[in-house]
Amino acid sequence: FNHDDAGASFSADLVVEKKFNDREFFQIDLQFASGQGVDANLQSGAMVNNEIMEDPGATNKIYLARAFYEKSLALPHNYEFTIDVGRFAVNDYFDVNDETSDQTTQFLNQAIASNGAFDFAQDLNNHGYSYGVRTAIGNDFFALDFGLFSVDSYLNNISDKYSMLAALTLTPNFAGKLPGKYQFYV
Repeated sequence: FNHDDAGASFSADLVVEKKFNDREFFQIDLQFASGQGVDANLQSGAMVNNEIMEDPGATNKIYLARAFYEKSLALPHNYEFTIDVGRFAVNDYFDVNDETSDQTTQFLNQAIASNGAFDFAQDLNNHGYSYGVRTAIGNDFFALDFGLFSVDSYLNNISDKYSMLAALTLTPNFAGKLPGKYQFYV
């Protein structure tokens, strides 16, 4: 799309969460984004403030970003099993970087908002938020995650248009002073 000028942009989130107990909650996240984005004139592949989409018809509307349920179960030997079901972003749980992970407050684009290890499939018609399920098992040293996500706006197409991910995350602490985080994806 050709933008006349960069102009200003505005975004807002309304997050409502119901915590049932320490291991179970439900969250709804409504978002609003308007404007052409910081790099409108640059015509880059991933916009700096990624909540502003290039499609002019996708702005100036409140949209449902997240609506999901999460439950965790304590397992023997300090392991934990977690399941998330609903609508959320693939990079809410995969390709996560603790220092650079917020596209809105850090003005990062999708290519570097997290680790940028891979260009994951997502529902682009819904600002990158997809229906799906994610499971994880792990402890303080490692985690194994699996996700199945729709890449289409319609949940009934999940068997035809989907993305599957698996991740192994290792979090060693070398000599008790040098924490590390290593992620492997399939």
